[in-house]
Amino acid sequence: MADFTISFFICNLWLCLPVLLLLAVKKCLKKQLSGRMPYHLWFLLLILLAVPFLPEHFTASAGFLRQLPSLPFLSFRNPDVLLPAASGAASGISENWLQDFTLSVSHQVSGRWHRWICLFWVTGMFIRIGLLTKARIHLNRLTRSALPLQNKNIRRLFKSCQTHSKITRPVRLYSSAFLKSPFTIGFIRPKIYVPIHLISDFDAGEMRCIFLHELQHCRHLDGLVNHFINLFSILYWFNPLIRYAFKEMKNDREIACDSSVLELLDPTEYKDYGSTLIRFAEKVSQNVFPFVSGLAGHRKQLKKRILNIAAYHPASSAKKFRGRLIYLLTAVLFLQLFPVLSIHAAGNDRYTFHPDSVVYEDLDAFFNGFDGCFVLYDDADKNWHLYNGDAAVQRVSPDSTWKIYDALLALEAGIITPEASHMAWDGHQYPFDAWNRDQTLDTAMKNSVNWYFQTADRRLGPSAVKHFIKKIHYGNANVSDDFPSYWLESSLKISAVEQVELLEKFRTNRYGCTPENIRAVKDTLRISASGDGTLYGQTGTGQIDGENINGWFIGFIEKPDRTCYFAVNIRGTSGAAGSKAAEIARSVLSELHLL
Repeated sequence: MADFTISFFICNLWLCLPVLLLLAVKKCLKKQLSGRMPYHLWFLLLILLAVPFLPEHFTASAGFLRQLPSLPFLSFRNPDVLLPAASGAASGISENWLQDFTLSVSHQVSGRWHRWICLFWVTGMFIRIGLLTKARIHLNRLTRSALPLQNKNIRRLFKSCQTHSKITRPVRLYSSAFLKSPFTIGFIRPKIYVPIHLISDFDAGEMRCIFLHELQHCRHLDGLVNHFINLFSILYWFNPLIRYAFKEMKNDREIACDSSVLELLDPTEYKDYGSTLIRFAEKVSQNVFPFVSGLAGHRKQLKKRILNIAAYHPASSAKKFRGRLIYLLTAVLFLQLFPVLSIHAAGNDRYTFHPDSVVYEDLDAFFNGFDGCFVLYDDADKNWHLYNGDAAVQRVSPDSTWKIYDALLALEAGIITPEASHMAWDGHQYPFDAWNRDQTLDTAMKNSVNWYFQTADRRLGPSAVKHFIKKIHYGNANVSDDFPSYWLESSLKISAVEQVELLEKFRTNRYGCTPENIRAVKDTLRISASGDGTLYGQTGTGQIDGENINGWFIGFIEKPDRTCYFAVNIRGTSGAAGSKAAEIARSVLSELHLL
């Protein structure tokens, strides 16, 4: 819940863009938007407000924006250590061929801030719910005091207006002595309430205008829209721009109703309708109920409505076409924000994957106790083999598996070369003896020496790293947090499917890198070789508060007739280490007769 809250607050920053865009469109293109179009534009915002709460698969295929920046709550990350594996000349894999050591990162500070922010949001929602409940109780008391309107002349006029508005479903009419202005409530069984003083001061022309206006609220289901506005006003109570947007939406709704009424009237009656609003401005005040739609409004709003009536002309076909085109283009632009606003896309990023040929494996027995996945791609038959497809497209921190590409970047940038990859130890005492000495690329990869790769990243700089990550399309391409530890349970995330796709591109050099550099990194990944094939791999482990929560083993097997690329990821509250992922991978690959 706390992580959801953080992502939701980030979404609210993005939501400022569509609100400002709508305001700009309405201001700059108001002469091209006729009738109800300005009001209908706000429906696009309502759709966007729902996106953060929708399942990710509803939004994954829309738009070109695929990520949100993460919040830098953590200032310390966990190094991930892989001790030397078996010699490349070995004919097989021993039982203890891999060991994995990690340091823990604390999430206590992060968790505390997350909880406080979550509490702040939830408290505000409860206060908002309390205010709406109080208003609803007041409204219920008022409606219970109302009586069905019995005046035959007024009921006859009401039926005539209902027919004129082409409303066939029943709409109930009530009167009350406690009302100052008429309003409409409900959408399934709508009811219209009018003040008793309008009946005692009955004016057929004025009453007809009132009925036509209220019936437009029924016709266009404004009662349903009110429910959505109230719901989102609870969820987004802290966002002043959203509150302002709702205020403008309600104003545009009344103007839209006025335009709908004017479409039903003869041009000679426009003046009478405007005069009714002016007289109402002297008699009534703004409705205080958030659940109703009505004729009344504050004076500034009524002024805008009267000016709209005075300038009203039936829209031509060309103007209607231009308005619809503007609406369509705005909707397409809004569609691009779907994946950005999806909480699953932001906080639990997922990869969209549509393979041509998939074989789904039943590997539950190998993943006992872990939420994990297995992905394999065979380049001979072009088949994908998946276990737990949902987890296979879920992006998580790569941890030390990123070092494959970090090493390639350092080589390509000339920070190191295949012949001269030496880096001197700075004398800082690390908890692992293998780290406390000078390193080469080979020893740094085999011992997973974090400082070696972080030193290379510092020399490269954030811009060069970001450019390379985007060039190779690595996961969510987000290196915003805690540079140069962005790959250690931080902002950079990748799915198991993407790991396999990238390995295939790496081995076949689809990046257009120097072949010697590809070969140098590949040599550091070799674990074992035999007459049946050669195994290459890299582990990664994420440890939080002393518990291993994220384990990786990725690699490929080169056989005489084909190459199989694979990735195993496991997640859990404890024990989910890279070494465990490697054990699972070994068992699965053996079961598939690949190892």
